[in-house]
Amino acid sequence: MQMKTVGYDHQVFFTQNFGGISRYFCELIKHSKGFFNYSIGGVFSDNYYTNELGFHHSFPIKIKNKGRMQILLNLILQKYNDLDTINKLKKKCDIYHPTYYNPRLIHKTDKPVVLTVHDMIYELTPGDFPIDNVIITQKQLMILNATEIIAISENTKKDVLKFYPQIPEDKISVIYHGTSMSKYEIKEKQPYILFTGERYFYKNFNNFILAVAPLLTTYNLQLKCTGRPFLQSEIELLKQLNILERTSVQFANEDELKELYANALCFVFPSMYEGFGIPILEAFACGCPLVLSDASCFPEIAADAGIYFDPYSIEDMRKKIEHVICSDTLRNDFMKKGFERLEIFSWRKCTEQTAKVYERVI
Repeated sequence: MQMKTVGYDHQVFFTQNFGGISRYFCELIKHSKGFFNYSIGGVFSDNYYTNELGFHHSFPIKIKNKGRMQILLNLILQKYNDLDTINKLKKKCDIYHPTYYNPRLIHKTDKPVVLTVHDMIYELTPGDFPIDNVIITQKQLMILNATEIIAISENTKKDVLKFYPQIPEDKISVIYHGTSMSKYEIKEKQPYILFTGERYFYKNFNNFILAVAPLLTTYNLQLKCTGRPFLQSEIELLKQLNILERTSVQFANEDELKELYANALCFVFPSMYEGFGIPILEAFACGCPLVLSDASCFPEIAADAGIYFDPYSIEDMRKKIEHVICSDTLRNDFMKKGFERLEIFSWRKCTEQTAKVYERVI
């Protein structure tokens, strides 16, 4: 049987330089051989992963002007990307798998639509994001018009059904993510605690800082963070707690991130909500003991390969982190269980299961 061609639009590749969603679609593409053909719409992108994979149809856009000219130029580039995507969907593709929730192209094609729902954070915390009403409305249109839906965890599926009980449950397939990090040689642990990624309100960074501050002083530890530079308000909090000099932040590429995980006493994931939580798998792959919130999908993904805390309790968070940093036995146990748990998840499995969803909609 001839393999079908899946059309991916440019949405996330145009708006996201790097991040979990664009990584997810690039991993599907990377592992697609033998499962399906693909076509990517759009010619303008500055996405880290597409450039990394050598997609020659993309080229970087470096614009320093943040005013009206950039807004106008982005609208023009988006228009060209839309036209290119529509043309490819009509001429080359059997299925449309949009990379995000903007529905402007869904009515430009008669192809079946497979939609991945990554989380329901906008719906669960309305009013906490500047554009949440826009995203909620767009996502609603996409969910209700999709032929099939992929949820990235059972918890995400549950949340979708909570807000859209009219959606038949068998229309939603749960397909777990993988990690691009292969198992990494365990390093000698160094005296620091690791926090990675964004620090939006639901990531619970401030409560984490309040919990960890006394531990840094008592046990003479550092806190290493990855991501964007600290906000002034975050710097002020670190100063108030007398841990600014014990804390650092850096943008880390994948090799640097592996080293940070592998050398850390533990990785703490204090988020109040995630659709999946790829950093859990990254920590497993690098032999990094895991201390994490007991919220949303975390127990589903990590199972018994980490120690859990109440994300709303600073005292409980501090207590659980302290248990791990003070016990070689506990850390070694979680590292072993993390390697075992990692066997369940892979991008190849994710791609194979996604291909089966594509087959069902044709």
